[in-house]
Amino acid sequence: MTRIAPAAALLALLAGPALAQVNVQITSPTSLIGTWSEARDCAPSATRFVFAQNSFEIADARGRQYYAAVSYVSVGGAPAIRVTQQPSVNRFGANAPALGDSFIFRRDGNSITPVAIVRGAARHPVGADSPSFTRCR
Repeated sequence: MTRIAPAAALLALLAGPALAQVNVQITSPTSLIGTWSEARDCAPSATRFVFAQNSFEIADARGRQYYAAVSYVSVGGAPAIRVTQQPSVNRFGANAPALGDSFIFRRDGNSITPVAIVRGAARHPVGADSPSFTRCR
């Protein structure tokens, strides 16, 4: 059995029923800004989410896998990012957030977990096996 890379598993198959309306509000980026790692020790080989003032990156031992300009939003009260320009790096293809999509996270203290991608009015869960990411210092 082939193991799927963690970042690829996060953005694997977008599936799920469309929701009628999704409540999206612009928010301050301060709660997400920084580097979050799948590994508690923030090892460079681990999958990392890097949130900057106006951008979002997914990187791992192979380098940058995804990079896009974003704004920070809240979707149903959950922290999220909205892609504001077509991603300049996207090694995940159609499964990754595209221009106009929102990527929703669940915040649990010092960790975040990817929850869903909202594309149009459709909310697509990322998967129940999505790992948590711990904030790096």
